[in-house]
Amino acid sequence: MHVLITGATGFIGTTLVQELLAEGYKVTAYVRDLSTASALLGPTVSLVTDLRTMGADTHVGAIINLAGAPIADRLWTSSYKDKCLNSRVDTTRELVRLVGRMAIKPSVMISASAAGYYGDRKDDLLGEEEPPQNIFMSSLCADWEAAASGVTGYGVRLVIPRISIVLGQDGGAFPKLALPAKVGMGAILGSGEQYFPWIHKADLIRALMFALKDNQVSGPINMAAPDMVMQRIFTERLARVYGKKAFLKVPSFFLRLLPGGMEHLFLSGQRMSAEKLETAGFVFQYPSLDDAFSDLSLYRHELHAQ
Repeated sequence: MHVLITGATGFIGTTLVQELLAEGYKVTAYVRDLSTASALLGPTVSLVTDLRTMGADTHVGAIINLAGAPIADRLWTSSYKDKCLNSRVDTTRELVRLVGRMAIKPSVMISASAAGYYGDRKDDLLGEEEPPQNIFMSSLCADWEAAASGVTGYGVRLVIPRISIVLGQDGGAFPKLALPAKVGMGAILGSGEQYFPWIHKADLIRALMFALKDNQVSGPINMAAPDMVMQRIFTERLARVYGKKAFLKVPSFFLRLLPGGMEHLFLSGQRMSAEKLETAGFVFQYPSLDDAFSDLSLYRHELHAQ
């Protein structure tokens, strides 16, 4: 099968491309920087820089859409919030227009979303049927998902993985969390009682491949490990890996000084249910936080001790 992928040079995309190639898929990546993409992805991946140049004769069996500016890398100024939104929605709409032009339609489109879709839901166990809230991350994800919905009108199976915080050694949030924990500076944010949805990167890649191959998987689907813990518990367990304690606390009022509602990244929680993914037949390799920390070569102390 031939797969068209966006976001191929990102933290998740580069690993997913490697997995696709390893399983014998042909891969074309939509990229913005040819030289960077070529260096990251290698010579076996075809590169395109403008989706509008792809016409009716384009034939791909699947589209995987991971495009989007990093959410947490910069302060949420009005201009950066616009960039975060537009980089997702505009690319997704362009992909839907491409599908409309194709004489032969792809069988599936996997278009990413995020845990932030749910907003701040306290202790609620969140299945995919829950509605979004009226905050920026929630609205961004809802608009992102809505932009992808047009492909269903062409008979294309649409999967919307709502991706939680991805734990991997090679990028994303985890190195930023592990470094302060290692030196005893891991911090509890606000009350620390907000749920901290997470998934091991290897499980996310496997789950995306599962969704690609299984024709019964469709619609929104939570991609989060079943071991949902509060931010305080996550931080304490991570600190204990290094023989440290998490004694620092960042008051909520301090985080609320961040611009543009950015405090929701740190103070809002989502207790995501993995039921739909597991019921579909997916088996997590790293279902618990202890499993994940162990695989990340961080298992130094007894994590079960209280």
